[in-house]
Amino acid sequence: MNARYWSNHLRFRKIDMHIHHRIRILQISNLNIGGGQRLLMTLLANIDRSVFDVDVCSVQPRGPLANEVEKLGSSLYCLNWLQKPHDYGVIMDLITLIKKGCYDIVHVHDYCMSSVYGGIASILARVPVLVMTEHSTKQPENMRRRLFDIFFAMRIKRIFAISEAVRHHAISRYKVPPDKVVVVYSGVDPERVNSNLTMSQARQMLSIPVNTTIIGFIGRLQLDKGMTLLIEAFRLVVRDYPSAHLVIVGDGERKSNLVAATKDISSNVHFLGFQLDIGSILQSMDMLVVPSLREGLGLVVIEGMMAGIPVIATRVGGIPELIEDGINGILSGANPMELAAAIRFLLSNPTKLGDLVNHAKERALTYFTGEKFARSMETHYSQLVSF
Repeated sequence: MNARYWSNHLRFRKIDMHIHHRIRILQISNLNIGGGQRLLMTLLANIDRSVFDVDVCSVQPRGPLANEVEKLGSSLYCLNWLQKPHDYGVIMDLITLIKKGCYDIVHVHDYCMSSVYGGIASILARVPVLVMTEHSTKQPENMRRRLFDIFFAMRIKRIFAISEAVRHHAISRYKVPPDKVVVVYSGVDPERVNSNLTMSQARQMLSIPVNTTIIGFIGRLQLDKGMTLLIEAFRLVVRDYPSAHLVIVGDGERKSNLVAATKDISSNVHFLGFQLDIGSILQSMDMLVVPSLREGLGLVVIEGMMAGIPVIATRVGGIPELIEDGINGILSGANPMELAAAIRFLLSNPTKLGDLVNHAKERALTYFTGEKFARSMETHYSQLVSF
């Protein structure tokens, strides 16, 4: 990067070390659409700006969430690297950014290559505190990455896990002492799931049938989200409930495969693509199904619970930490027969839905709000930094 880049894009404040100053944090993440990135937006929206000064860096060009970062009051630095694999020059730019920014904490995330480059740069720049959030239970792709992870984790002061399931995975993956990994549950802002529309109005807005039963899915259309499982389960359900419709919200690499797989039931399946108004989407549904094959925790599960929508989810990863089967939702095995049985159960027992959604909403609003998540992160940040 040239000097003009830094003069145009780096606006650093002088820190007077003789007076109290805000804790400066650099979050390194890509800005694509995903659960981890969504959680970062929640942190930016709720963190106490009188105590914490949070900047965001993406080693890639501006992503879909770039504007939101800036609207939330954080400085954003996009380094425009990673156009091809192994663009190691980005490390030097990150070192410059970290040193000029006088950051107390650099926070990286496991869901993107930015964490690798950010972690290396932070170590070389001798940042006071390096932390990471582990968002999933995904295993490294090769032995070289496994060895790097173990070395990298030795230099990290703390690893945040979004669930107990992810915590156990992280301890095993990084070969670190258990007390180095702490659980900070994800949170959702209640405003995100609110809607002023009635169910009929929401369905009309989305151009989906009004007087039918809507079974909904929200998420990326990729293999580990279990959409093939849900389609097979729905194919079994629609035989008994021909007026049921499946609404699929999201985009991804498997969309064309999924469209082809639903050709025989296409009149009952609706692909809506990516949608911003999650509140109205949830308002349109009779139930939300989360058929994941692997899930760190499941922000969409929290969103469904908080919105008062009955949730059926597979018994994987951190999801059982959210849902108590039969009390505030329904847990299912990751197979079409069992998932279809769970859907049929809710369709045939409408009188049980009231208690189910009331307990779910109460749990979500008590333990999994964005504010609660941010306060927890603030406590950890403060403990890690000493002046």
